[in-house]
Amino acid sequence: MKPYPGLLLFMAALALVAGSCSDDDSEPVSPSCEALDTEAECVASEEVQGQRCSWVRSVAISNAATCDGDDTQKCITVSYQGEGCAAPSTCEDESQATVYVAPDGNGAMELVVGELCEYQPIEYTRCIFTEAGEVRDPSPAVCACACSQ
Repeated sequence: MKPYPGLLLFMAALALVAGSCSDDDSEPVSPSCEALDTEAECVASEEVQGQRCSWVRSVAISNAATCDGDDTQKCITVSYQGEGCAAPSTCEDESQATVYVAPDGNGAMELVVGELCEYQPIEYTRCIFTEAGEVRDPSPAVCACACSQ
C-alpha cells in the first residue's frame, strides 16, 4: 500500500501545532510575598489564583522552653480558605489574632500572628488553644510562646 502524501503532510502539520502550544506563558504565577520588604509593597501586591500577600507579626523562637526569639514583621503568602474568620486562637486575651507555626529553616520555630480572615498562611499550621489559653493537641508546645510575647 502506498503512503498518502496529503495524510503525511497533515500529520506533520498537526505535530508542529501540538508541539508549539505551551501553557507556560498563560499560567499566572503565585506572588513572591517573602521577597517584599515593606508593608506598603506587601499590601499593594495583587491576588493571584486565590493567593495574596499579608503583612504579619513573626516571632522566630530559638528556645521553646524560655520562648526566646526575634520578634519582627514580614510579608508572607496566604491562601483563600473561604468566607468568615477562624476563631481567634491566642491565649486568654481579647485579641482577634490567630497564631500559626512552622519551622523557619534555621533550626527555630516561627510563630506568625495576625488577623487573617478568609486566608491561611501557606506552609504553616494553626495553633489551637483551650478556652483557658493552654496549647491543645495536636499543636506543638512552642505555640504557648505566643502568649508570652
